[in-house]
Amino acid sequence: MAKEAAEEFRDGSPEELAGKGPEDLVGLSIRRGKKRETVETLKQHARDLRRDMDRQGLTVRKVWLEQRSASKQHVAARW
Repeated sequence: MAKEAAEEFRDGSPEELAGKGPEDLVGLSIRRGKKRETVETLKQHARDLRRDMDRQGLTVRKVWLEQRSASKQHVAARW
């Protein structure tokens, strides 16, 4: 059985997307920028973005989630 995504990270349902045109739909890209950010931090980012999209009358179609840190602080530069 597939693990259900948190509400903040779910894609739009067919019912939510019905009748919407491309100009009404948005995709959210949520990524962990620093190692110290937690899943709760990512959820808060998603909630903030969803609230902003709702204010603009837009519907979230797809959510892309990257939980691994993209931080490269651990990489030593060798010149």
